[in-house]
Amino acid sequence: MSMYPLLCASSCLAVLSIALLCGAVLRAGIFSALARCLGDEQLLRFPGALFMLRVLPFALALLVTTALALPSFLLLEPGNTTEVISPRLVVLAVMGAALFFVAVFRLLRVVGATREATRRWMRSANRLNMPGLAATVYLVEGEPGLFAVTGIFRTRIFVGREIFQALSQDEFIAAVQHELAHVQARDNFRQLIMKITWPLLFGRLEKRIERLWTISAELAADHAALRSGVSALDLASALVRVARLAHIQIAPAAQLAASHLIPQDSHGAIALRVSRLSARIQNDEPGPARTSLPLWPAMILAVVLAYAFFLGSLLPAAHKAIEIIVR
Repeated sequence: MSMYPLLCASSCLAVLSIALLCGAVLRAGIFSALARCLGDEQLLRFPGALFMLRVLPFALALLVTTALALPSFLLLEPGNTTEVISPRLVVLAVMGAALFFVAVFRLLRVVGATREATRRWMRSANRLNMPGLAATVYLVEGEPGLFAVTGIFRTRIFVGREIFQALSQDEFIAAVQHELAHVQARDNFRQLIMKITWPLLFGRLEKRIERLWTISAELAADHAALRSGVSALDLASALVRVARLAHIQIAPAAQLAASHLIPQDSHGAIALRVSRLSARIQNDEPGPARTSLPLWPAMILAVVLAYAFFLGSLLPAAHKAIEIIVR
C-alpha cells in the first residue's frame, strides 16, 4: 500500500498545528503592541480589526495549509516516495487532527444550540405587526430578558413580551434598528467563527480580545442605529430598560450564534454605551471607525496577487519545510 496519501494528510495536519501555534504567538505580540500604543478605549473603535486579531491564528493556519503545504506536497513530492511517517510527524499530525475535529464539534454544537433555541422561541412566538418596523419581529412568551437576532442568511428578531411591554414604541424601534445593524455587519457569522475556535495559547488574552470585540460590536451597532435616524435618547433609554430584565434571561446566550441587545458578557459596558449615546446627543462624541468601502475585497485581492506572483518560489520553500517536519 502506498504511503503517499497518508504522508500527505499527516504532513498537512502537522503544518496546520505548527502554523496555529505560530499564529497564536504572532497574535499575542501584535495585540500587546496595539494595546500599549492605543489602549483598550481606542481599540473599541475598530471592531473589524479586533475580529481579525481574534481569528488570526486559525486563518493563518488554514491559509498556510491549503495554499502552501498541500499544493507543494502534491506538485513536488514524488508519488512513489518511500519516506515513512516519523514519530515527530505522528505527534504533530495527531495535534492537527484533534484541532480540526474540535472545530467541527464546536460548529455542530453551536449550530444545533442556535436551531434548538430558535425552535423553542418559535413555539411560543407571535409575529409582531407594527408600523415603522423594517424587520421580522416575533414576541416570545416565557423569555422575559430576550431581545436578540438569530440567523446568518435568514434573520429573525425575537423579543420577550415583558421587554416589549416595558418599552415605548420609539424605544422599541430604536432597539430593533440596533439589531438590524448587527445583521448588516454580519456579526452572527463572526460570532459563529469565534465560537468554533478555541484558545490554544494565551487563553486569557484571547478572551480579552473577544470581550473587546463584543463591546466594540455593540458600540458600532449603536452608532449604525443612530445613522438610520433613531434618537440617541430612545436607544439609551431602551438599553437601560432592557438591562433591568436581561439578568433573568433564560436562553443560553453563550452557546448561540446570535446577537443580543445586552450580551451576557458585556453588562459592565452598559454604562459606557449609555455615556457614548448621551455624548452623541450633545454631538461631541466620535463613533466607531468606519470606512466608506469594505476592506475585505481589497485585502483578498492583494493576497491572491501576491500568492500568484511569488508562487514559484513559495512552493519549493514550503516543500523543504515539510521535508524537515517529515524527517
